[in-house]
Amino acid sequence: MKRNVVIQGGLGNQLSQWAFAHSFSDRKSFCIDPINGLGLSRDRGFELLPVINLCPHIHRNARDSLVIPWTTPVFHALDRLWQFSSLRKLIERLGYVREDPRIDQEQTTKFPKVIRYAKGYFQKQQAIENNFAFVEREIIPVVGEYLPKLRAKFSLLEDYSVMHVRRGDYKSAEFSTAIIGTLSDKYFVMGCSKFKSKKLVLLTENRRDVIDLVKTLTPDLVLDKHDTSAWETLAIMYGATNLLGSNSSLSWWGAKLCSFRGGDVWLPAQWSYWRNIDPSNYHFPLCKTVEAHWA
Repeated sequence: MKRNVVIQGGLGNQLSQWAFAHSFSDRKSFCIDPINGLGLSRDRGFELLPVINLCPHIHRNARDSLVIPWTTPVFHALDRLWQFSSLRKLIERLGYVREDPRIDQEQTTKFPKVIRYAKGYFQKQQAIENNFAFVEREIIPVVGEYLPKLRAKFSLLEDYSVMHVRRGDYKSAEFSTAIIGTLSDKYFVMGCSKFKSKKLVLLTENRRDVIDLVKTLTPDLVLDKHDTSAWETLAIMYGATNLLGSNSSLSWWGAKLCSFRGGDVWLPAQWSYWRNIDPSNYHFPLCKTVEAHWA
């Protein structure tokens, strides 16, 4: 039976789920379950299409189409039943796993030896580090192809620094501001003071969320989701000389790829205002931290 991992959330979440699938499948082929469909929406749709052709591990048929196992509808039903605590042990014995980075949320306490269906976010940097060879072969070529075009389009031909500000879209996301917390302007101003390169690029979901920050820092370039796709945002972070990220999985991936390329990166010392997320899951050896200040 092919092992299956749910693909959900934004690009950062989906990359973490993709990376986890490489580990729980023993690095053999696995299936993915894009539960929100394969649409090309720029707003939290399925974002892994650029990876499909580079990843030989995602199970496909002879026509090169994604294969959805016959067991998937069964696990969808089990996923709904998992909310009943009396049924969880039985469901988990069948190979079902539920994971959440928030330590105060109900989730699988002990992964089974054989995982058949995994639903979660899997944002643990050490696990991704252990499988980083797959990132080098299957993810970095994608952002590497985007980067030269973006350099030319936005005049990023010299060294540049990036701030990735994640704010307004949390209000409609599953991890809302009431669960994660929103970093204040003070955090970004403090982090920006560590940059050496002169050109500053501010990346965000919505320009209206950073009006005061733009007035304070006067970045050379402000780009939001109307200017760049999620992959393009990731590629700009990848190519930066300095990067300051926020408490966002896309920021984490941008920082990790930027650091791999030789850039200096900073992430918040705390990932959640409520401290219900272990920040050590996000801080890798070459990553520096900035004290988190909250809005």
